[in-house]
Amino acid sequence: MPTVTMTNTLYQELEQAAKMTGWTTTAVLEAALRRYFAELREDAEDAARAEKAWNDFVASGEKAIPAEELYQELGL
Repeated sequence: MPTVTMTNTLYQELEQAAKMTGWTTTAVLEAALRRYFAELREDAEDAARAEKAWNDFVASGEKAIPAEELYQELGL
C-alpha cells in the first residue's frame, strides 16, 4: 500500500470529506484519484482531437477568418 504525505490542512479536509460521505479516508482518496485520472485522460484525448482538427484544417488550405472580421460580420 502506498504512503501519501500531505499538509495538515489537506488531511483535515480529507477527514471532513470522509465524515460527510460516510466513507473511509482511503475510499475518498481512491475516488478522488479515479476522477482525477479520468479527467487527465479526457484532457489528453481533447488535446489530441484538437491537434488533429488543427492539422486537418491546415492541410485543407482553407482560409482562416480573423475574429474581428467575424465579429463585424455578425454585428458584435
